[in-house]
Amino acid sequence: MDIDERRGVKIAIGLISASFAVVAFSSADVNLDYIAALKFGSPITLYGVTLLLYERWLWRPARRIGISQVPDFSGTWRGAGRSSHAATEFDAEIEIAQTWSKISIVGRFGRSESQSSGFAFIRSRGMEAVLIHTYLNRPMEAGEGLHIHEGTAELTLRKDGSMNGTYYTGRDRATHGTFTLTRVSNP
Repeated sequence: MDIDERRGVKIAIGLISASFAVVAFSSADVNLDYIAALKFGSPITLYGVTLLLYERWLWRPARRIGISQVPDFSGTWRGAGRSSHAATEFDAEIEIAQTWSKISIVGRFGRSESQSSGFAFIRSRGMEAVLIHTYLNRPMEAGEGLHIHEGTAELTLRKDGSMNGTYYTGRDRATHGTFTLTRVSNP
């Protein structure tokens, strides 16, 4: 991602966890071994739990109030596209499962299905968020000219909530295309 948010959030969660652990356990002066173990493990455990909560759920509210800059692409998206292969048009449905640091994209395009294999967020185009991802596409049925192939897609989340995309496939297919999507459900 082209923003340096991850390091700062992890440091802030660490400092908050350590501070809370010091305050919470400074008054506990019991000489039992399990209390000593709890005192030692509490900042680490608290850090892990807080980071997990932020990773899965808290980053969205943090985004709404300006703390997080990670764009939210999650949900089910539907629309249509156009391929350079025989100038064909196709229906598109993309399901995006996202946490603060991870994303999974599954796309269904008429006769094939794709699964993401890598991604990057970019905010270099003003306030519009761009997600670039690589994918592996598999045909649902054997067909002329359609076989397993790799490709890259670029999805741009527009200010109006729609998403536009472009894609191109690996060397053996050498096709490209565009699509426009609308979010039909949120996670």
